[in-house]
Amino acid sequence: MNSIPLLLAIFFVLIPVSAARPMTSLFAKQLDASMVEIGLITACYSITPLVLAVFAGRYIDRYGEKIPIFIGSLGIIISLCLPFFFPMIPILYISQLLLGGGHLLALLAVQNRVTKSASNQNRDQAVGSFSLFTSIGMLLGPLIGGYTTEHLGFQMSYILISLIPIASIIVSQFTISSPRNISRSTKKNSTNYNYKELLLIPGLSRSIFVSMIILSALDIFYVYFPLYAQSIGLSLSQIGWILTVQAASNALVRIFMPQLVRNFGRITILWIFMAIGALAYGIIPFQQQFMYLLITVSLACKRKGVYP
Repeated sequence: MNSIPLLLAIFFVLIPVSAARPMTSLFAKQLDASMVEIGLITACYSITPLVLAVFAGRYIDRYGEKIPIFIGSLGIIISLCLPFFFPMIPILYISQLLLGGGHLLALLAVQNRVTKSASNQNRDQAVGSFSLFTSIGMLLGPLIGGYTTEHLGFQMSYILISLIPIASIIVSQFTISSPRNISRSTKKNSTNYNYKELLLIPGLSRSIFVSMIILSALDIFYVYFPLYAQSIGLSLSQIGWILTVQAASNALVRIFMPQLVRNFGRITILWIFMAIGALAYGIIPFQQQFMYLLITVSLACKRKGVYP
């Protein structure tokens, strides 16, 4: 199956990304960054995808996946090397900008190829395989980041996980880029396609709004929970385990989500899971035991699967 190298590529991309994000908030705190500065550093991760998303999608449609995966992986490598060589707060802003952009390019390239190369009959299987590889990558990342940081320190952890995307570059070279069969009229329409036209697609604006709410909550958790966990005395490896449980919960819920949506409807399941997530997030500040936090976090993050 020609998609296997691409699935491995995104697997090797998501491990360092999911390891670096919680590490960065803790490292910024160690560098005496304020909570406002940590929030701004975190926001930089999303700025590059916001600006580049549509343009990156056009490029991938026209020219294939290999170059975006290479550029994305290289951007991640550089972003993780910077804190090792220049352990300063201003450098973390640049690092997160590169990390977000690199992640976007690689993710879009793999998504594009996996969905387009699958027939209507096996598209669900292809999307399931993609979700499996991404979930495993996000599951291993915090665990690797937690243990390496605890035993080797932040700077050495950055340089070690920066080696992982090299595997992404290598395995992506064993795939054949999708054919460039876009007609001239299609290219013209693609060039004129803008954010306003995207939002006019029926139902898309509502989906974007709901996704923004959910992903904002998850991002806040992903960055600030490690700081809270450290403040109550949890070790870095324990923080890694809790974030790994979060990723495992997100992977597990995908198995049951299609059946739940068919039985009860997407909107009903969405509201139920959002309510459970909100309640679980509200309980977190009152939990200071490792095992209780594991259980609470698993409940807080199950709702992500409703709106991927």
